[in-house]
Formats: sequence, structure tokens, C-alpha cells
Amino acid sequence: EWEEDFAGNFSVAFGLAMRELFETLFGDDGGVVVYNDDQQSLSLKATLDYNHRDTSDNTTEESFAMNDNTSIVENNNYLNLMMDQLLLQQYQHLHNNHHLPQNNHHQKMMSIHLSIKPIKAQLQNIFAVPMLTRDIVASKPHLKGGYQRLERVFKETQSYNEVKQKTYELAEEVGLDSAKRTVIAEATITCLEYFQVKDLESGRIVQGMEDGDEEEEVVHLVRFEMVTDRGEDGKRE
Repeated sequence: EWEEDFAGNFSVAFGLAMRELFETLFGDDGGVVVYNDDQQSLSLKATLDYNHRDTSDNTTEESFAMNDNTSIVENNNYLNLMMDQLLLQQYQHLHNNHHLPQNNHHQKMMSIHLSIKPIKAQLQNIFAVPMLTRDIVASKPHLKGGYQRLERVFKETQSYNEVKQKTYELAEEVGLDSAKRTVIAEATITCLEYFQVKDLESGRIVQGMEDGDEEEEVVHLVRFEMVTDRGEDGKRE
């Protein structure tokens, strides 16, 4: 029963994160995001008007990068707490590309239609990674893959003493007083989805499904992480 509760909560979190992402990306462009709390369904309809972008010759990618508007995803604290940094960078790149000037005569108006309706969620696995957190690895990049290296040591030596020694070395590198760990849970979220990108001038489908197509079943593997530590009373927080 607790597994079903976990999976259900993960499905809600997935929908809320996607809602915030779409509103952040397309809200300034007149995009309409509708979220149905009862069904946890999400619908996005947006028009990207490439004809109205700044096309001055002295506007460069670097100048746009300095503008706060091009960091709209990176500056959203809620999204940064909910979604992986590398994934957010990809969406930030999408947003920047839309707002960068296009000095050509082939500018277009594109419509985006996306609907997502979760119909099933299932917990796949849950496990803990002792000592290491994303912040620790970010500050000490050489620690990335530390546990994979321990696994390779055992495969190569078949020696528990050797693995024990390497584990002590890893603990010393992280900090022997640290009791932090990363709890990771992975769930599959099955959704009914419709996705389409259309050139409004020609009516051509640039990407995705045709008008009138039925929603397709899509399975997302979603990972959730939480860092825990020991409080003064020795209990996990």
C-alpha cells in the first residue's frame, strides 16, 4: 500500500513540475497552460511568433545571455528544487533559441500543442547512497562514480579487505563526520499524451502528431532524490 501511495505522490509531483516548467517557458509568449487537479492532467497551447523578435544587427547571443529574461528557467527556485540541473539547462537552451534574433527572411509562426494525462504510476525501486550527495560531488567532481569504482575493485581483486580500504578512503575524502546520504526512488509514470508542433503559415506539421490523432500511451521513468542527515538526537532528518 505504501508503494502505491509513493507512486501516486510522485505522479502529482511530476505534473506540478511540468506545469511550472511550461508556464515559465511559454507564459511570457501568451502560452496557455491548463492543469486539472482532479485528473492531474496538463494541457499546453502556445504560439511562438518568430516574426516579432528583435532582428537588429547589434543584438548578439552574448547580449541575450546577459539579460535576465534568458535565464528565466535557471532563476526559478521552484524548478531548481524539482528538476535536475542538466535537464533544466536543455530547456533553458530551448527558451534562449526562441528569443535569440533570426537575421533571415524565413521567420515563422509555430504553434505547440501538448497534453499529458497520467493514468498509472508504479514504484520501480528505492535505495540509499551513503555519504555522497549532488552538492558534495559538485564540489569534488573526482568523487563522481565513487561506488562504481568500488564495484570494479571487488570484481578485479575479489578482496573484501581491499574494498573496505577503498571505502574508508572515500569516507575520509567526503568527511568522516558526515552522516549524509541520498535516498533515490524511481517510478514509471504512464501517460496519455498528444504532441504537435505546426507551422501556422503553411499548416505543415513540423513535429509530432497529425490533427485528429488519438492520444498515445507514453511511459516516463522519473527519478526523485532526497538528502537526509542525522540530527543531534541521532535520528534521520
